[in-house]
Amino acid sequence: MSAGASLDPAITDSWAVITHDPLPTLVANEQLECVFRNLLSNAVKYARPALTPESNVSARQDSKGWIFSVSDNGMGIAPEYPDRVFEISNRLHGPEIPGNGVGLALARRIVEGLGGKIRVESRIDNGSTFFLPLPVEPAVSGLPQNPA
Repeated sequence: MSAGASLDPAITDSWAVITHDPLPTLVANEQLECVFRNLLSNAVKYARPALTPESNVSARQDSKGWIFSVSDNGMGIAPEYPDRVFEISNRLHGPEIPGNGVGLALARRIVEGLGGKIRVESRIDNGSTFFLPLPVEPAVSGLPQNPA
């Protein structure tokens, strides 16, 4: 199953557009799928009003492994909060946006458990890009040398 497949109702309801650049074949556990599902779900959840949510997934290889990114055109995160979004139960928005504030904290824990790091670059009203550098070995295996 792909991370995007489990979002179909949210994508359909919001008319979200989720695209991807050429991606490597990834053999990973359900936890990593959960990370991508959360990031894509957040792109829909934190969309700007009156704007179609858009998100793009991409990957590039470097000397240490793969750097995945998930970008969106959503609300963005204020410059003083990029690290706080990864803290458990730390919500930056009020009750008008559903959630309990554990998604990104869990994503960070999963990515770090796989030997990677997660970080975000964002600007208010300009969306966010989450970066997930992951080593090819030992946490992620089965990746081709060149993305197809």
